Amino acid sequence: MRFTTLHDRGEIEPLPEITIESLLAPARALAERIVAIEAYWDGDSFGWHAALVAIIERPSQQHSRFDEVHLGLLGQADTDDIATARAVAEALGVPFHFTQPERADIDLPRWWDTTERDGLADGPVDEILP
Repeated sequence: MRFTTLHDRGEIEPLPEITIESLLAPARALAERIVAIEAYWDGDSFGWHAALVAIIERPSQQHSRFDEVHLGLLGQADTDDIATARAVAEALGVPFHFTQPERADIDLPRWWDTTERDGLADGPVDEILP
């Protein structure tokens, strides 16, 4: 069943409003250094949505150097959602990455697959321009 159907029946609570502060709170609680904020498409039985994650320096199953920490969902990644995500990155002083906001796809390059990460090898994050 779709989220809206379950919501209309009163079977689930609505998702909390997405705000800059609600996305910043889990990011600021991290002990690891955040090197980027990334949005990427994901899908489930409810449809497509954009996940927002903090990229941190810590090996993971997905990458030998970087890991992701979920911050929240951006819904359909419209202009307001993307502006909110950019504001989160700006508040943290790190770059924002979203490979293809205009079309949902799960087989797109991640931030750690791009050249944006190359400046991290020798210098601090603030040397990377968003």
